[in-house]
Amino acid sequence: MFDLTTIQKNKFKIAAGIFLVLVLIFINLAILGKIQSKSKKTSEQPQSPKIPTIYQNPAQKQPKRFDFSTLNQIAYPQNLPVYTAQKNQIDLSKAQAIAAKFSFTGEPSKVINSTADGTQFSWFDKNRILAISQTTIRFDDQTQNSSNSLAEEDLKNKASDFINSLPLIGSGLVLNDKKTAYYAYSNSKLISASSFADSQYVQFSFDRNLSNNPIYNSALNPSYLTISIKKDGNINQLYTKIFSDFTANGQYPLKTLDEAKKEIENGQGKIVNTFMPDKNGQALQLYQLQPNDISIAKFNNVALAYFLPVSTSENIVPIFVFTGDFLTYSNQTGKIVLYLPAIQTSQP
Repeated sequence: MFDLTTIQKNKFKIAAGIFLVLVLIFINLAILGKIQSKSKKTSEQPQSPKIPTIYQNPAQKQPKRFDFSTLNQIAYPQNLPVYTAQKNQIDLSKAQAIAAKFSFTGEPSKVINSTADGTQFSWFDKNRILAISQTTIRFDDQTQNSSNSLAEEDLKNKASDFINSLPLIGSGLVLNDKKTAYYAYSNSKLISASSFADSQYVQFSFDRNLSNNPIYNSALNPSYLTISIKKDGNINQLYTKIFSDFTANGQYPLKTLDEAKKEIENGQGKIVNTFMPDKNGQALQLYQLQPNDISIAKFNNVALAYFLPVSTSENIVPIFVFTGDFLTYSNQTGKIVLYLPAIQTSQP
């Protein structure tokens, strides 16, 4: 005869064993699901892209203190792509087609095959220089002005028409009226002018945008294209990048402004320009980077842009551009520009 107590105990042991097995299966499934979910999330979030080097003058030290109390607030997307640039393959015939627009004909005055920007074709005469490399056009004309003087709007139209006539420039250039600047020569020295009436040259700046944000080349010449035109309508200077296209890659989370400010306070921002302004707000020494011994940097404005590095093999990444004023230890005041990569460098 079976012992009922023994049978009940055995049933209890079996049930407890089954329950334990089910619990272990449930735990394993939960762990596996969590691992798979984490793996899926990781695969959906691309690794942080390589950030190109942003140059800061080694003699420029970080300010003792940063002030963000008057910084503007901007709305910007949570994620942005990085870009890569596709170069044009500029051979002699393409270079000559561009040179013809600047009234240069025939063979180049000089060809250098091994510059940092590939083959460079150059034309020059007594007062004019044109250099065309694989990603850049530079032109300078020191011929004196004629007595003719056109209206500012006419000069703007002439500049736009000339740009549109250049081969390989591409579409998508947008005139930035806020960057229009006036210049003149005084005792053979280039100085800023307060208005169009007082100027001899007008400089127009054109932006090319990626994801609705302008491409910045450098601190001294951040616009994609700048053109200086004399009042008689002749082109004085032109500088532009020339790429066939830009390719977007991935979507990367951006830092918050609070995160950006904290990184700047920790010395991670790059001071790309400081200068003492003249009465017209321009640098006292135009087109020169000058380090300053800064006590306080007070930033008033921040904007998003894309940083175009010198090497075309590097990523074109979104950056925060902080601009404002500084005070030196000797109580001199000036203007400051700081770049900070905007992409988060590590995923949470």
